[in-house]
This record gives sequence, structure tokens and C-alpha cells, in this order.
Amino acid sequence: PVRIDFYDVVKDEKTGKESNLIVKTRVSSFDGSDRLISEEERLFFKKMDPLRFTMTKDAFLTRKNVYTYKSFTDIPDCNFYEDGVLRMSTVYSKNEDYTETVYFDGGLSIKSVYKDGVKVEEIAYSNGGEKYRRKFDDR
Repeated sequence: PVRIDFYDVVKDEKTGKESNLIVKTRVSSFDGSDRLISEEERLFFKKMDPLRFTMTKDAFLTRKNVYTYKSFTDIPDCNFYEDGVLRMSTVYSKNEDYTETVYFDGGLSIKSVYKDGVKVEEIAYSNGGEKYRRKFDDR
């Protein structure tokens, strides 16, 4: 794994002293062939503390890409997670043919099908059941 930390320099208003404040951490992992297999970012920020009504409560957001390599395509499949929840999946059947599925809260998802890099179909699902299907013209 390779870890990179990103900092902002902040100045204390009372003392004038400067210090480093971590804002993001990125950890990348590689396989035995030096291919990227995962990349995780953790973003640190302040959010509203509901008890004090100030921006003092520390929080973070974690985003992660997980890559899977296959022998029949040059491009790896990718799953994108936000705070451990799958948000997007891209699966390749050939270099220019793939499906991309975006997952929303509440069991909603939209799957887009691409042929030769062009979107040819879109399917919407609710809790696993198909709600609509839209095909696009070949132009």
C-alpha cells in the first residue's frame, strides 16, 4: 500500500500560531503485477454540531474504488463505494462495451449499457424490479 496525506496550513486566530490540519488521506494498493487494485480516500471536515450550532464537530467521508482485472479486456471493472455503500459499478465485456450501474438510497438504481463506447440502453430499477427501459437510436 501507498499512503499520501494532504494537509492545510491553518492559523490560530488567538495565538497566530500556524499548524497543519489533515484534510484528506489516500491509500492505494497494488497487486503482484503492480496494477492498482484499490484506492481509498478519506476526507476530513467539520460539520454542524446540533447541540452547539457551530461547525465544530469532526466528520469524515470515505470513498473507495476497487478494481478487478480480466484477461479479455485492458480496462478493469470498478466498484465505487461511499462510506462502505456501493454507489457505482462498471463492468466491461470488451474494451468499449460495458455496463455502468448507479445505486441510490432506497433501493433505486439505473443501469446504462454501452456498445463501442456509446450509450445504447438505460434501465431503471426499484428494489430489484425493472421500472422502465429506454433504448437509444444508433446515429
